[in-house]
Amino acid sequence: MKKVSILLAAYNGSRYIEEQIISIQKQTFRDFELIICDDCSSDNTVDIIEKYARNDSRIKIYRNEKNLGFKKNFERLLNLATCDYIALSDQDDVWTENHIEKLLFNIGDKALVCGNAYLADVNANPTGVTLLDCSHFDFLPKTQDEWFFFLLHGSIFQGAACLFRKTLLPYIKTIPEKVRFHDYWIAMQAALHGGVTYFIDPILYYRQHGSNITTNKRGTFFELVKRAFFTDSTMQKNKEQIDILFALVYYLEEDSRKKLVADALQYFMHLNSFLKMPALFYFCRNYKQIYLSNDKKLFFMRIMKKFVFGR
Repeated sequence: MKKVSILLAAYNGSRYIEEQIISIQKQTFRDFELIICDDCSSDNTVDIIEKYARNDSRIKIYRNEKNLGFKKNFERLLNLATCDYIALSDQDDVWTENHIEKLLFNIGDKALVCGNAYLADVNANPTGVTLLDCSHFDFLPKTQDEWFFFLLHGSIFQGAACLFRKTLLPYIKTIPEKVRFHDYWIAMQAALHGGVTYFIDPILYYRQHGSNITTNKRGTFFELVKRAFFTDSTMQKNKEQIDILFALVYYLEEDSRKKLVADALQYFMHLNSFLKMPALFYFCRNYKQIYLSNDKKLFFMRIMKKFVFGR
């Protein structure tokens, strides 16, 4: 019988965490444990969690003796999971009632599955846009080799919309120091150890506030150009990708996959150098697989952004 460990890393979440706990309790799939690890909150987050735990034995609370930071707190949660399937939860989202049910239905024989998400305002009211709408994807990868190649350059996998098998734990219990986003690392490892899949149904309300605001990028060509050239430099993002790929190469045994990682690594390194011509050739040769796009306008815009204006 399937059971699910839901992992929630909490820190000063008193404003939103109650709504999320309630949405988890309302799941159509009932056989789960909700493990919450509080990272020394200074507000009444723990009081809120304890209120619900008193009446629901599925809720388990842990408190860190000192602040670990999100990544280490999340690593602790991974080591506390007991079920065959593991789902991740943010403290400020709201799940649809069939969130877990749909993830379990769609995982198939893969190691990890991810669903889509509604963008919502600060009050969790849907905006009419999903995270997938905010991409420019014209298609999704069909094979695991295509998924792996795509993940070398970016990700569509949002941790709060993911579920994965416990068999993945040995590869993700420790997140490399230079890897900034744990969900990206988990998707990478899943692509290597059992495969990944994605479905387009939204299964949560992704609350937009502060620094996590996502805009619907499907606008006019002028709006796309404006966003491309009047936002922060992409050099830092390239550096983060370089760090991820350096960390990944140590986990690889297949020579063919090592070659793909090495080529992607050279691509990002050339993007951050004055010698961009090799990166341009790589970009043109692999554009459709990197961006999952056939859009010629976007191809032109990205060429200008990366190789003419150097952003």
